[in-house]
Amino acid sequence: MGKQREDLIGKTGTVTHQITVVDVMVAPDGTVDVMVNDNVGNEYWVEFDGSLSLN
Repeated sequence: MGKQREDLIGKTGTVTHQITVVDVMVAPDGTVDVMVNDNVGNEYWVEFDGSLSLN
């Protein structure tokens, strides 16, 4: 196993990926969840709350 980088632990930042929306669900309370595929092969749900920018 490699060496741990203690200086990076606790840092914050932003990850930018190209995504494609593949599904959308609206909960009874109005919450909108979006299933996306990203450009590195991951598929995951994310809440559509202003942190997700779509074209």
